[in-house]
Amino acid sequence: IVDVTLPTMPTVTDDGVYTASTTELHASWSATDAQSGIASYRYAIGTTPGSANIVDWTGVGTNTSVRRAGLVLSDKTTYYFSVKATNGAGGESEAGVSDGITVDATPPTQPVVTDDGAFTSDNKSLHATFSSQDAESGLARFEYSIGTSQGATNVVGWTDVGLNTQVTKTGLALTDNTTYYFNVRAYNTLGVVSQIGSSNGI
Repeated sequence: IVDVTLPTMPTVTDDGVYTASTTELHASWSATDAQSGIASYRYAIGTTPGSANIVDWTGVGTNTSVRRAGLVLSDKTTYYFSVKATNGAGGESEAGVSDGITVDATPPTQPVVTDDGAFTSDNKSLHATFSSQDAESGLARFEYSIGTSQGATNVVGWTDVGLNTQVTKTGLALTDNTTYYFNVRAYNTLGVVSQIGSSNGI
């Protein structure tokens, strides 16, 4: 059988828009050849579509995915997988390229936490507001705690409040002449956590 038709250009999919890893990338792909079938694939990784400046063209047989470890990836840099398919007659396709995945190894900013002033007469509830940013992959959630020192959890343990930027905790049994601190940490969509931000105490 004469097969002069090249395989289809591979469709290449990486693991989303962002990754927190600075050492590993993963992608999968698919291509077809109606005549002599797919005999092998080659992939490369680069910092521009179609380039191979991070990982040179590497054969992977008929595997349709690869997890490449041992890399040295830079924060805020986008990486692209390119894949070529070879059919049973030795014809190689055009390179298919992923849409790119950007390394976000930077945690959200340390939350700024504000309580309701220096003193309160309420011994049953406390309130605070807070804010943080993540310029790359965005914020996913906040957690807060309350303690008698900055960073402590001896009054209220770490509690998830989603993307709410304030909390009122009721049902407390607060002690007279004691200072209480709200502590907040922010997570981005990749699960990278910020440093803990604390209020100045109330």
